[in-house]
Amino acid sequence: MHKILLLFVLIVALLAPSSGKVSVGSVHSYDDFVFVDSFCYEQSGGHMVLEVEWPQILKDDQRVDDPSQKVLIYSDLPSQWPTLNEDMDCDSKVDQAGYVMGTDSLPSRISIDMNVVGLRPRFWYLAFSRCGSDDGVNVPHYNFTFVNGEGTFVREFSYDEQGILESEIGFFLGFLILFCVSVFQLDTFSTQKIEASAIKVITVVISLHVVGLIFTLVDRSVFSVNGVGIPKLGFIFPIIEVLTFIILTGAFLLLAQGWTLIHSFKDTPARIATLLYVGILTLSHIATYVYYYGFINDPFELTKTFLYTTPPGLATVALHLLAMVWFVEAVVVSLINLRREETPSAEKEERKKTFLCLGLFGAFWLACVVFTFVIGGLSEPWLRQKSFVISELGVSFFGVVILLCTLRVKVGQLFSKMNEKDKDSENVTPDGDEMKIPQP
Repeated sequence: MHKILLLFVLIVALLAPSSGKVSVGSVHSYDDFVFVDSFCYEQSGGHMVLEVEWPQILKDDQRVDDPSQKVLIYSDLPSQWPTLNEDMDCDSKVDQAGYVMGTDSLPSRISIDMNVVGLRPRFWYLAFSRCGSDDGVNVPHYNFTFVNGEGTFVREFSYDEQGILESEIGFFLGFLILFCVSVFQLDTFSTQKIEASAIKVITVVISLHVVGLIFTLVDRSVFSVNGVGIPKLGFIFPIIEVLTFIILTGAFLLLAQGWTLIHSFKDTPARIATLLYVGILTLSHIATYVYYYGFINDPFELTKTFLYTTPPGLATVALHLLAMVWFVEAVVVSLINLRREETPSAEKEERKKTFLCLGLFGAFWLACVVFTFVIGGLSEPWLRQKSFVISELGVSFFGVVILLCTLRVKVGQLFSKMNEKDKDSENVTPDGDEMKIPQP
């Protein structure tokens, strides 16, 4: 019952009208320039509502709004935000702004409505400045509202995020179906009392996706109502997505080395090396996030830089390229070893076809993983977020489907062998002699 109630709440929240994205807070900084937020408007434009409570100063024995405090609005035109850098002085940064608003144009606690229209989707950046003051920026309260176009799933989302919610709902339903398939296969193996290590790994990956998508859908549902959302929940999903990439990459490498999908693997040197690689890849992804969110303090660089174009991010992409090369090499070695095995030709041919299909689709999947990281860095800023997130979901879904299909082939091979053994055992006496069936 509580699951049905949660689903009802999500649907109502998603369909509820939103007043737009809301950025609210206060600023107390020793810097004379502070970046606040950004938003990408579609070509048809939208609205920007600004409400600022200015700090008070004493002038002629009266308290008045501080005239040195400014709200700066930049667009992504080459002459505005892209030209800024940390080395510029405060006045130079103000000169590059498209709109400069102070106490004269934006009185205390008064809201203004800006109509924003562009020839293409355009980012707008908001910042506070207080040039010529040693005290830095001091804003007791501000409330910015960004409204993008009209209609459900549009108003509250920046253009670079439009379409993500619908994609996440579709992939959520898809992963639920895959979860049911993997659970069914697990039940089949448990009935036959067969160890199913690989199916358990795949089921864990699918479960992580389902849980992560629930978190992000809750975040976006709340965001569609109040324009703020639950940022902590929204940050969980990218971490889960990276974790599933790492697990799937390790699973493909182990499969290429002959992991049978139905038995636990032994600690051979090659497989130990694979686990070490997975550990290094995990540390590389962690270093990428730590560097991007912890060490890039320049707001201009942060808004212009993609996560995987940073030095640790490029190292992570290189590790995924290494995985693709390693995977192909492992498949080739496994095929060579298969030719040397003394097994029936029919069985050998079936295993060869399985390895060839695995090698083809596995190498393509690993290439898609690299492409996902590259497309985020090469895309235009207004397409970067949606192209990266949707590509991540699509590649993960494709990888799980490949593993489940490969596993299904292995299951068929296993059960055919078991049926042949059962038929042979029916023609054998308890003493071990072959039973001869009398002919009529």
